[in-house]
Amino acid sequence: MALPGMQHHPLVVEVAGFAGPLDVLLHLCERQQLDITAVSLVRITGQFLEYLRAAEAIDHWALADFVAIGARLLEMKSRALLPAPPEHAAEDEEGESGDLVAMLREYQRFQQLAAYLREREEQDAHAFARAAPPPAVPLPPGLDGATPEVLLAALRRVLARTTPPAPEPYHRPRVTVRQKIAEILFELRVSGRTLFSRVLARCRTRDEAIAAFFAVLELIRTSRLIAEQRERYGEIVLLPAPAALEAELPGVEQASGV
Repeated sequence: MALPGMQHHPLVVEVAGFAGPLDVLLHLCERQQLDITAVSLVRITGQFLEYLRAAEAIDHWALADFVAIGARLLEMKSRALLPAPPEHAAEDEEGESGDLVAMLREYQRFQQLAAYLREREEQDAHAFARAAPPPAVPLPPGLDGATPEVLLAALRRVLARTTPPAPEPYHRPRVTVRQKIAEILFELRVSGRTLFSRVLARCRTRDEAIAAFFAVLELIRTSRLIAEQRERYGEIVLLPAPAALEAELPGVEQASGV
């Protein structure tokens, strides 16, 4: 009955050959390390009544434990003292005994669960939830309403619709980030704006889509591009940053023809 990690019964009994917690007494009797016939159940009951009278309030958990343990001790002592029943009667009693053992094991599981919940409650008593909201982290320049996570989610949707290329011993990228930067800047010069989804839709391979994604991030990082998303799940609009595109214009047309 006494298992590691469980609290012992609060009642300490003293009988012939033993002095200690009540559940330890049951454990020793079940293992036949203590002669159950030498244990006085009347003495144990008297000590428990004295324990109840001395307590300021009735411990219902201890009372339930005593009833369960006392019932098991009474059954064990009855079996040890009474003559063995006929074979057919023994089979009936074996079924009843099995039911009692099953109930005691279930009771043990409840005790283990109660001990675990008590331990968790004590641990949670030293933990405190954060009441203040997390600090607001300002977005870097060029990400007005469109975070890098939003851009990455759009890229993932495009990659999910394409088939990854077969592995090769050596694969040289056909499209570079520099080329995609030139294409995006050229389109911004001509149209004044473009959509991130349109940039990805023109990509013919996964490698080209990834290169376009890093090209957009590089343009935002160098303050040459602004990404906006004015509504949730809406289109991501790419706009040239003021006075930043002009520095790229002399080489744009040449780069776009690569």
